[in-house]
Amino acid sequence: MYKVVSLGELLIDLIPHHDYTSDTPAYEAKAGGAPLNVLSGLAKWGHSTAYISKVGNDAFGHFLKKKVKGANINADYIITDGSAPTTVAIVSLDESKNRTFDFIRNPGADQLLTKDEINRNLIQEAEVFHFSSTLPLQMAREPSFPLVKNNKEI
Repeated sequence: MYKVVSLGELLIDLIPHHDYTSDTPAYEAKAGGAPLNVLSGLAKWGHSTAYISKVGNDAFGHFLKKKVKGANINADYIITDGSAPTTVAIVSLDESKNRTFDFIRNPGADQLLTKDEINRNLIQEAEVFHFSSTLPLQMAREPSFPLVKNNKEI
């Protein structure tokens, strides 16, 4: 049993590198997604955590799973999907150093997680179930999963 189980996006953040300028943008790849931020903090405080998501079967997907495991978060429930790429968020800076975000996903693997790919026992046995990020977008399209259907828990 895990203290906290989180479900949501797992993606690459391409953040501006130290030598970034608007004329010559340079980026550095970092593991991202709001659920990862939550679980990373909890794992650092000694809580047992698990992540439910999906990544592409690509270099970024493998990088993300390695980072999740390295943060002492159970990555066994992160599915690798060869039919869609790992989502990438590009963070750019304007002349005033204000951030903008552009997402590369059409859709990304994290948005293709289906109800059949979710271990419901994992969620039911957790003390806390956290969900975040693209989940509202996922629930609005196929092949998504409702957490509640006809006012009944699924």
